[in-house]
Amino acid sequence: MLNHSYSSVALISVPVNGGELVVNLGARRVTLGKFEIKLTDIEFRLLWALIAHNGTVVSHRQLLVQVWGAGYITATNVLHVHMKNLRDKLARNDHGANYITNIRGIGYRCDIK
Repeated sequence: MLNHSYSSVALISVPVNGGELVVNLGARRVTLGKFEIKLTDIEFRLLWALIAHNGTVVSHRQLLVQVWGAGYITATNVLHVHMKNLRDKLARNDHGANYITNIRGIGYRCDIK
C-alpha cells in the first residue's frame, strides 16, 4: 500500500536550464520547458518528495517510507531502479542535465537552482 503523504502545496514551479520544471500534484503532470515528461506514479512521488527538500539530502529510508510505506524500509534496490528511471527521463528531456544526485549509501539530493 502506498503512502499518500504530500505537502499541502499543489504546484511547484522551478526555473531550470532551458525552461521551467513544473510539477503539478493535482493534475499529476510534470513538464520541463515545453515538454511533458511521462512519469509512473512512483517516479512522480519520488520527484515530489525530492523537490520538496530541494538542496537537502533525503535518505533512502525517508523516501521508502514516504513513497511506499513503512513496510518497505529495506527495499533499497527497488528505490535505486525507480530513481535511475526518473533521472534518465529528466536528463533525456533536458539535454543530459542531472537534477538528482545519488549520495552513495545515504540517499538522494535534488539540485534544482
